Amino acid sequence: MAEHPTQPPPNQQVPKRVFIPKHNQVALLDPSVRGIDDYLQIIQFLRRYRIFYAITTKIPIVDAYMQDFWTTAHVIGDLDIGNICYVAKIRDRSILRFGYSGNLPFSSYHNGMLREKWRFFLHIIMQCFSPRKAGFDGMSHNLLSAMIGLTFNQPYNVARMIFQALKAQLDYVVNDPRRLLLYPRFLMIIFGILFQIFHFLTDYSNLYFNE
Repeated sequence: MAEHPTQPPPNQQVPKRVFIPKHNQVALLDPSVRGIDDYLQIIQFLRRYRIFYAITTKIPIVDAYMQDFWTTAHVIGDLDIGNICYVAKIRDRSILRFGYSGNLPFSSYHNGMLREKWRFFLHIIMQCFSPRKAGFDGMSHNLLSAMIGLTFNQPYNVARMIFQALKAQLDYVVNDPRRLLLYPRFLMIIFGILFQIFHFLTDYSNLYFNE
């Protein structure tokens, strides 16, 4: 992969990346909400787990920051070290423990074939971490691996999964349908930590995306 994004001709303006409101959503993990008794165990588990801050923090997303990041982003170092996907045998064995009713082995998994509480768990993982614009019926091997690692407290590098998806965006040409403002909420959280911008974000309310 090229270390820098492909640049258009000097006289050609690069189209802005598309903001997808349903991508990189905030997880609502309020145990006091009525009617969630069947999912309370999953909610309580996620509330005390290491990804809780990342999946529940709501932060304004500034268009200018996002566009500037993707215009200037390039890769330094190697983000491909290490595997972010468990082998098929582990995936198949684990998904059966989630009550999966589909045929195995199979090249893809359908989340509708999980038991209800595990569908809820996977729904949260997909809505927060999926690098796609839409199409959340099928589980990617990476997201299923993340769910396995979280559930069974096994080593899984969620940050590497995120950064490898960000890296992949740099290779997409302008008209590629997969090109979007990937993980805008995660990036704004990182910007806030690195540059301590929280105290003046409200001055840019006219630049926020409508969520």
